[in-house]
Amino acid sequence: QAAPAGGNPTASGAPAFVGALGGAANLRSVDACTTRLRLELQDPVQIDESALRALGARGLIRVGERGLQVVLGPQAEQVAGDIRTALAAAPGDVREGLVAALGGEGNVVRLDQHGARWRAEVADMGPVDVAKLDQAAVRGWTQLSPRVLHVLG
Repeated sequence: QAAPAGGNPTASGAPAFVGALGGAANLRSVDACTTRLRLELQDPVQIDESALRALGARGLIRVGERGLQVVLGPQAEQVAGDIRTALAAAPGDVREGLVAALGGEGNVVRLDQHGARWRAEVADMGPVDVAKLDQAAVRGWTQLSPRVLHVLG
C-alpha cells in the first residue's frame, strides 16, 4: 500500500492528521517509532487514506482489527507528539460527542472533565446511545451507578 510522499508531514499540522484519521473520537491511542505513527483506532473505516497520503504518508499498514501504522519517515515522533497535544487541547470535540451519546443536552445533568477522564451524570439511561458512547470513549467507559458514568479519554 505504499505511495509516493505527499507534502511535509509536519507542515500541515496535527488538526489535519486528526481529521484524516477520523477525528479525535476515532483515536484510541497515538504512538510512534522512528518512522511510523502507531495508532489504535475506534473504527478504521473512518480514516481518509487520500488525505493521509496528501499529508505526507508514504504508506499505510493495517495491524489487526483496529491497528494502523502510518509510514511518515523520521518526523513520525514529532507528528505523534503534535497529535497528542492537539487531542489534549480539544476537549470541546470530545464533549460534543459525549453529549450526543448521552442523549443530548436535555439528558445530561452534569459532565465534568478530570484529566483524560470524564464523569457524566444523566437524568435517564434510556436515551443513552451505547454505540455512540463506545465511539466517543477513546479508552472505554463504565457505568458507576444507575445515572453516573465514567468515560476514559
